[in-house]
Amino acid sequence: MTGKTHFIMGVATGALMIRHGFVDANIMIPLVSGIGAYFPDIDKDGTTINNFLHMKKIYYVVVGMILLYFNRDAGTMILAAALIWIGLTKHRGITHSFFALVFVMAITYPYTDLDKALISGYASHLLGDSLTERSLELLYPLSSWKPIFRFNSSFIEAVAFVMSIGAIAGLDRIAAVLNLIGAY
Repeated sequence: MTGKTHFIMGVATGALMIRHGFVDANIMIPLVSGIGAYFPDIDKDGTTINNFLHMKKIYYVVVGMILLYFNRDAGTMILAAALIWIGLTKHRGITHSFFALVFVMAITYPYTDLDKALISGYASHLLGDSLTERSLELLYPLSSWKPIFRFNSSFIEAVAFVMSIGAIAGLDRIAAVLNLIGAY
């Protein structure tokens, strides 16, 4: 999927979280969720997130090593190890796994609304990519298992984009009303 589609899916996820009362209404929620949807692609040079940060994969290794050299507390060592791993592994590897999502959840605990938005954006990226032809190894590095539901990337990207726009526009409520009256 493209960065634009991931962003719009993240924004839609944030909008739905507000609409369904998971977080308080705040304009930052959809924005942070959209930004969170960029983060799994931090493991590939030339992606939207890395272009914005002016980073390449090798820089993550260097930053991780510098952190290890200057600071040895547990939190810094975990962060340094994660940065080094990001810099050395394949695209759609660790950052596109369930374990990365758990890591993001762990480092943002206790959760504020913005943390929930970031996590939901990250999760929306994983969901979107898992439905494409290439799919994801969701249990990487322990297993190469991939979800069985895969679609043509162009098709799933178009569907995800349209559904996200609908969610942002509030069309989920229209669908619910049509369902209630039996017209949907």
